Amino acid sequence: KELSGESIDGIDNEDGDHQEYAQSVKIVQLEHKLKHALDSVRQAEKMKSSLMDTTAMNETLQRQLNELMTKNTQLAVSNAATRETSSVSPSSLDISPNRSTDGKDDKLYRLKREYSASMVSKERAEKERDSLIAMNVRLQQQSVEKDDMNAKSLST
Repeated sequence: KELSGESIDGIDNEDGDHQEYAQSVKIVQLEHKLKHALDSVRQAEKMKSSLMDTTAMNETLQRQLNELMTKNTQLAVSNAATRETSSVSPSSLDISPNRSTDGKDDKLYRLKREYSASMVSKERAEKERDSLIAMNVRLQQQSVEKDDMNAKSLST
């Protein structure tokens, strides 16, 4: 009887084989879903650590930008103060032939050079600020994408 597909107890072997096959298929499907879920978790962990690194870098760059902006402001204030103290008054326009203007020319040249350097510094700080803002926007987008991916992986 066992050779003909029937068991001794009267239970059909084909039904048992079909149930075992269905259970095997279900196990394979569950293992596949588990593998995908674990891959998604690994990817989310990598994104999380990457986001933490970029956040730390963003904070460092923001701190440096603030320092540069403070220095720029200090230079601008000192340049303005220097300009006020070295401004030409009507009485000082009376130049005698004996009086040398080389000292004033040197001072004016130095002031122009300092002003130019502070303007370059200001432009650099503004460019760095713009790049930090762009990086911040990109990091926020990555965070939103990560959250969406985590929600999606948890829902499957």
